[in-house]
Parts: sequence; structure tokens; C-alpha cells
Amino acid sequence: MKKHQNGSPELDAALSALSPRRQIFVREYLIDLNCKKAAERAGYAPRSAQEQGHRLFRNVQVAAAISIAMADRARRTQIESDAILKRWWDIANADVNDVIQYRRIACRYCHGKNHGFQWHSQREFDAAYSQAVEEKRTPPECDGGFGYVETAGPLRQCPECSGNGVGVVFALDTTQLKGSALLLYDGVKRTGGGFEIKLRDRDKALELAARHLGMFSEKLILKGDPETPLKLLLREVQGTSLQPVVNPPDDDEDED
Repeated sequence: MKKHQNGSPELDAALSALSPRRQIFVREYLIDLNCKKAAERAGYAPRSAQEQGHRLFRNVQVAAAISIAMADRARRTQIESDAILKRWWDIANADVNDVIQYRRIACRYCHGKNHGFQWHSQREFDAAYSQAVEEKRTPPECDGGFGYVETAGPLRQCPECSGNGVGVVFALDTTQLKGSALLLYDGVKRTGGGFEIKLRDRDKALELAARHLGMFSEKLILKGDPETPLKLLLREVQGTSLQPVVNPPDDDEDED
């Protein structure tokens, strides 16, 4: 076998003990840690890739090669698994409210004089008045006065909103985000109606952390959706699931 690029002698030896397709499986598994996808990229047919992938993963020699390869990669990149785990955990536990919020604020009548419509300022009122005249509509009045502030809380006795105020979406200044909020934030996209705050998937981060800690056993994943092992675990508890293979057969003769 050709020497594995940047590989240690230990990794070269582990890979040399495998068939060419198993070597490909090991390399492909390191990309996304997905047995099914790695099997497909190693040449197995999609219809059998899930089963073959998990059989390969449980093979002692393949598992050893994967473990050595992952350790080698960590040494090369100087990335500690603890740091990656902490990053996933921080994303999983981040509070969305630290990035974007849905707030109930005072309506325009909550704090107006005699609960009349309250304007931000004289300038706002003048602009609305001029527009109404230009469009030949009834001009607005300023009985509620000026000084409306969005951050003021709703007034319980307001006859207009009954203290419920109005709902608004508020995005925090992303240049000031720190800690887990900064990790959760994944950019902003302009839309036809404004903008969309993109967030990283907290559920996926939690799943990755759980897998890193070994909470999801690959042996539970035989059939069905490989991304939802908890469903199979629940079925096993109920006595209805397929039983894991204790000693999986050798896969040198695996089907394509």
C-alpha cells in the first residue's frame, strides 16, 4: 500500500491490514463520521450502504484504523477533542434570545395623553400630516402628544391593547455578540421583506456532543434511520427491535 499522506507508521500499518475498499471507508468516515455515507463513497450500493457501513464500523481492524487516524489528525491539527466538545456543547446550550428576540412593547396608545395616539416627535407628526394632506385624507391629530418610546413596557390599563402591547422582532447588534451567542450566530441574509438571522443547529450540536461522549451506540443502528438511534433504543426497551449482532460476520465478501 502507498504510504498514507501525513500518516504515522502506526496508521500505515493499520491501513495496510485492510482491503482497499476498507481503506477508502476509513478515509471517508473521517470526513463526516457517517457510516452510511462513507460506505456509499467507498463503493457500496446505496441500498446496502447503511448495513455495510455499520458492519464495517464494528469490525475490529477497521475500528482500530479509524481510532488511530482520528488521533493522528488531532495531533496534526493540534485540535483537542475537549475543545471541539466544548464548542458543540456551548452551541447546544446557547440562548437564542441573546441573538434575536420577540418582544412585547407599548402600543402607541399606552402612554399617550388620555391614551391618545402618541407620536415619536413633532417631525414624525408633521411628515404624517403633510402626507395626509397631499393624498387628500383626513389629517392626523396629536392629542396623545409626543415622546413615544418603543422600549417602554405595555400599560395594563391601556384601553387600546389591554396591556398586551404589540409584538416586534428585535435582532441584537451582532458585532457585540460574545460567548455562546457568537457561536450560535451564523450570519444574516437579506430577504424580500427585510432580513433573516441565521443560527447554527443547536439540536445537531447536542447530537454531536452526545456521539462524542459515546451516548449513541453504533450497534443500535441496524435498520431504519441512522440519524435517530434513540428510536431504536426505545423500541428495544419495549422488546420489539432487532437485536444487535454480537459477532458481526467478516465483510471481505460484502455485497456491492
